[in-house]
This record gives sequence, structure tokens and C-alpha cells, in this order.
Amino acid sequence: MVKHTQNATYRHAHGVDIAYTTDAQGNFASYTSAVGRVLGYKPGEVIGRHFTELVREDHRESLRRFYGRQFLRQIEVTYREFPAVAKDGSTVWLGQNVCLITQGGKVTGFQAIARDVTKSHRREAICKAHRNVLELVANKAPLSVVLDRLCRDAEQIMELRCSILLVKDGKLRPGASPSLPEDWVKFSDGVPIGPTVGSCGAAAFLGKRVITREIRTDPNWAPFADRVPPALAACWSSPIFSANGEVTGTFAVYHHEPGEPGEEEIELIELSTDLARIAIDRAREEEELRKLHEDLEQRVKERTTQLEAANAQLIRAQRLETASRLATGLAHEFNNWLTVIQLYSQNLGKADCTADRNPAAGIRQAAERAAVLTRQLLAFGRSQALHPEMTDLSSLVSSSAGIINALAGASIKVTLNLDPKPWAVHVDQLQLQQALLNLVINARDAMDRTGILTVSTANVSQDGAEWVELRVADTGHGMDAATQEKIFEPFFTTKEPGNGIGLGLATVYGMVKQSGGEVSVSSQPGKGAEFRILLPRAGGGPADDPATRMPRGNGETVLVVDGDSSIRRLAGAVLRRLNYTVLEASSPAEARRRATAYGPVRVLLTDLSMPGGSGWELVDELCSHGSARAIIMSGDGPAKARLSGNHASYLAKPFNAQGLASAVHDALSIHAPK
Repeated sequence: MVKHTQNATYRHAHGVDIAYTTDAQGNFASYTSAVGRVLGYKPGEVIGRHFTELVREDHRESLRRFYGRQFLRQIEVTYREFPAVAKDGSTVWLGQNVCLITQGGKVTGFQAIARDVTKSHRREAICKAHRNVLELVANKAPLSVVLDRLCRDAEQIMELRCSILLVKDGKLRPGASPSLPEDWVKFSDGVPIGPTVGSCGAAAFLGKRVITREIRTDPNWAPFADRVPPALAACWSSPIFSANGEVTGTFAVYHHEPGEPGEEEIELIELSTDLARIAIDRAREEEELRKLHEDLEQRVKERTTQLEAANAQLIRAQRLETASRLATGLAHEFNNWLTVIQLYSQNLGKADCTADRNPAAGIRQAAERAAVLTRQLLAFGRSQALHPEMTDLSSLVSSSAGIINALAGASIKVTLNLDPKPWAVHVDQLQLQQALLNLVINARDAMDRTGILTVSTANVSQDGAEWVELRVADTGHGMDAATQEKIFEPFFTTKEPGNGIGLGLATVYGMVKQSGGEVSVSSQPGKGAEFRILLPRAGGGPADDPATRMPRGNGETVLVVDGDSSIRRLAGAVLRRLNYTVLEASSPAEARRRATAYGPVRVLLTDLSMPGGSGWELVDELCSHGSARAIIMSGDGPAKARLSGNHASYLAKPFNAQGLASAVHDALSIHAPK
């Protein structure tokens, strides 16, 4: 006996619903005429067939399992939506309630009431597709990815083929065609739009929807008839407008049979076209932003290049100005000393010479002043030859206290704040002392010869390194920021003309930098100034002062090579007085001849730049493989860095007799017999 609930359900079925029954195996036993209206089957046409034969193939197995569970567990009522296949092959989504038919406690069949839910299902699918596309756009997915997803979703909903073509420069370009033949997509690429160019070309040109009911009989398709794939029978195309009204593409739907779109299909085409517009507009905006960003970057790059070029030009101009001041000041000083030398030289040997009874001493004094200026220039250029020693900075300042007080004068109070145990520094003591005295003189002049001068030393740790600090502070009139920026430039001075040439602080800067240190100034107008020198800490302690006596030779042979005859002659005279055998040569070629003719040479004393060759060549030829020792005499400080091995040493020009004697003695000591 059939339960009352099933009979009641059956009685409530009305004409728009499909009502049917099956046996226990799921084969159709009876159904209402609505099956014909919804699915197109005639009365009795599907009796005895299994109900899943009317289900779309991709859903059949899941539906069998679903109703198998209802049968085994005897679930009284279930609801399920699924795609059914109409007699014409189209898909109709059904939503159905299924009740068990039982008799004597045993399931004998099923009773179902199904309704066409295609519209609601399609609407839900459209909303889901809409969300998917908008998420891709929001996540800045590539345009090709967004359009492909849009076409695939539309194809699944309408069960038709879809295509999006872009319009660029009046021609159709591929956008997305996931299910169209590749040959047809390639053929469409580059086709100019026009009023009779198929459906897509005409829709893009006219700016309105173009519906081609049958492609093979439509005159607009005649030029492409032999290229259209057989599976494409009808085409419905809508233009895609940008936000500003420009046609940017077309959305097309292809049907496998001739026909026109229904209301639901037109609605879906319009929605898909609108989504394509959003995606294309966003992609175009991003492309414009990218180009704008690239253009901005290029402009910034060009502007930066212009600024760098202008800065380089400014630096060159500043260097030229510095070089000009350097040349002018140098010429002025040397002209003064050359005038003195010329006047003294002209008066030598004249009977009426009464201006100065010792012209030779005057010439020597002028030459010494020129040598001091040369050393200052080399210090400024960091090219002077330094003779660094392990030095106690506090001891050096303390030993200079007398001369500091003398330079400062009686009206200036001098205070020494010296660290009793400073770390050792490796510096040229004479050059450092000269730098200290230059700072003292500047401090004295800044205080108008009255005030307090403080010299201090200290051990400091700064920037991860250890330094020994030397400070010279005064209570003078101070400096503004503009003056401080130029204070270490050569020939820059705030003193009155004739009271200084402006090399003092430049030489301090050069000496400190060449020694690996740092120098800075801190000052404000009316509040004095403080100069701070930092010298890197070295190991060990100060060395003893060198002996001042001139060592003598034992007849050893010294070859003196210099293009300047005066230097060659005077150096030879000094060495002969010190009991050396001296050979002289004015060029490398002459030096080779003299060395070959005379015999082994113990010491080669040579300049670097000479007519006919370089001093380095002589060093390589005469000293590299023998017992001879080379001494390079030059005013080029960086040349010292080129010395290699133990067969060459350096003697800086200008030098005196003491320096020459010590250099030759040291060279001979290296190869002394053991």
C-alpha cells in the first residue's frame, strides 16, 4: 500500500511541473504530459528507460550514488538539482523532490516532482561568473587571463562558443577565444573593421549589436565563407565600449545551428560585454599608468644626468679657480725669491758691493725658503715624501712648548693639557711639528695677540677605530660657516695682504690626510675656533732620534745620474768629501757606459725623469741581479710607492748634505759584508 504522503504529493503536482514514478530500479513507470513541454518527449516515449538516461552524462554517476543512498537508508524525501538533456540535445536544469514508494515496509519505487529551474540556475551561475571576473580584475590579473575566464564561464552557462576580439588602430586583434579553432583565430587577427566585415567587424565599426542568423547566407560573411569553420553556423556580436565611449572590442557568441539569440542569451551577452569593458578599461588604465611611470622615471633620469653634468662642470670650474689661485700665489712667492737670488748673484765679486757682505748666505736663505714652499705644496697635494716614526704625541708637543710660547707671545696664555700615556702614532715628526706650529700661528693671529691658547692630546675611540687626538683651541674672533668651508683651500686667507699666502692650513690638511688621519674645525663668530687632528693609533712606542753626524765612506763607488748638472756636480762634491768614489752621468745611456767602463757600482743614485730614458730602467738593469743598491732621488712623493724588493730606497728632493750622506750610508749597510 502506498503511503498517504506520496499520494498527497502526487495530487499537488500541477501542469507546469513534471510528475513521474519509477520502479525500484529507477526505470520510468509513468509520467505527466509536462515532460513533453519541458523536455520534448512524447507520451510513453521514455517508459521503461532508466531515469539517468535523461541526465547529462557528466552528472549521471553522482546522481546514481545520491539516490542509491536514499534507497538504502530509506530517506523519505530528498531534493536535488541536475542538468537534464532534452530530446533536441539542449540542457534543462531540473530541481526535483523525490519520495520513496513503500509497500509492506519494502521500497517498491520512487515518486518525483521536477520543475524547470534553468533560469534561476543560470542566474546563479552568471552571478558566480561575475564575481570571478571582478576578483581577477581587482587582483590585477593579466587581461588575457581575465578575458579567457569570462569566455569560458559564458560558454559553460550558454553552452555556446564565445570570443572576445580587441580593436586596435581600426583592426581586430585576438583577445580570448578558448573554444574556437586556432586557424580561425589567426585568420581574424588584423582584419580591418567595416560595415560589411562579418559580425564582429561590423559591430565594432557601427557601434551596435550585429546578429547574423545564418553565416553562410549572410552577404557580410561572403568574403570569409571559405574560411569559416563548419561548426559555426550563427554569430551574435556586441561592441565593447570604454568608459569614454570608444569601441575597444567585441563580444561574440557562435551557435552550431542557424538562429537568433533568446532573451536570456541577450541578457548574458550584455552582461559579459559589460564585464569585458571593465577588464579592458582597467588594463588600459594600468598600461597608461605604467607608461606614465616609465616616462617619469626617464625624466628623473635625464634630470639627474643634467644635474650630475652641471655638478661636474661646477667642480671643474672650482678646480680651475683653485689652480689659478695656486699658480698666482706660487708665481708671486717664487718671483720674490728669484729676485733676491738674481740681485745677490749680480753683486757677487763686485768691489762696490756694500748692501750685503755675505751674498752667498742670502742666496742660500732664499733657496731654503723656496724649498719650504715646495714642501708645503707637496703636503697640500699629499705627495711629499714623509719619514714616519713611532711618535709620542704628548712628548712632541711638550718638547715644542718653548717655540709655541715664543710664537704666541707674552700677551697670550698658553695651556697644555697632555695625556700622560698617549698611544703611539706613526708620523713624520718634523712635518707634524710644522703642522702644530702652523695652527699656533693661526690661533695667535685670530686672537689679535691676546687671549688663551690651549693645546691638548688624548686617546679617543671613534667610528670603530682608535685615534690619538691633537686639539688647538683659541679664544679669538672665530669664523662663520662660509669661511670654515674654505679654510683648508690653498691660498685662501683672511689675513691682510702681505701677512700670509694661505698655504698654512692647506699643508696641515695634506700632511694629516697623507698620514691616514682626519682634520676638522669647529667655530662660531666671536667664540673662537678649535682645530682637531685625529691620527690613527700604531703599535710600539716612539723611536729614538736619529744621529745628526754625517757618516763617511770607505772608497765605495757611487754612480750619480741626473739631467741637472748642478745637482749632479754638487751631490758628487759632497760624496767625494765623505771619501766615496763618484761617477757622474747626465743620461741613462751615459750611465750604462760609465758603469761598464769603470767596473762594479755599489750605489746607483739616480733621478727618474731624464733625457733619453727613465731612472727605473737603470734600476732594473744595474741593481736587480747584482749587489748594487739604488737610491731614487725625486720630488715625486708617489714614486716612493713603486719601490719594490730590497734593492731601492727613496731620497726626497730637495735634500741637504746630511740627508744625502745618510741615504748612501744606509744603502751600503744593507749589502755590507757579513
